[in-house]
Amino acid sequence: MGDASVISALVAAARKGDKQAFSNLVTMFLAAAVSTALSIVRRRDWAEDVTQIAFLRAWQNLGTLQANAAFSSWLMTIVRNCSRNWLRDHSFESRLKRESAAAEVAAPAATDAALPDAVWRLPEDQREVVILRFVNDLTYEEIAQALGQPLSMVRDRLYCARQALAGFLK
Repeated sequence: MGDASVISALVAAARKGDKQAFSNLVTMFLAAAVSTALSIVRRRDWAEDVTQIAFLRAWQNLGTLQANAAFSSWLMTIVRNCSRNWLRDHSFESRLKRESAAAEVAAPAATDAALPDAVWRLPEDQREVVILRFVNDLTYEEIAQALGQPLSMVRDRLYCARQALAGFLK
């Protein structure tokens, strides 16, 4: 994602009202934010909307970020909360989307096209780490930092996700 000292300098400048510094943070974390939102809301257009909302909230609440806290963890928490709020606010559409996806997953599939459906069948916490690892190509350490979780938990979730995916794809 970026060098911690660069991120810290950009956060410090953004806290003083430097919009360009915050814009640089947006550029650095945009892909991870969209992927995190996508892992929850499952629609690209919704994920992009959620990400915009999350960055706006981050800008408005930058003063609440603790000095020793990692910006990436703080931001991804905002993204996850905005995503969950979005789903709650769009519950009817979400239910329809999930039901249609479940119907598609129930049909036997023996091609690579089955993998995305299998990923969506994972629990949210496992799906999130799978997307951050294999779509965003983050290291285990970067995932742990982005989610604010211990490295051992990230490894455990990825292991469980791999086991579940293997079972789904049999």
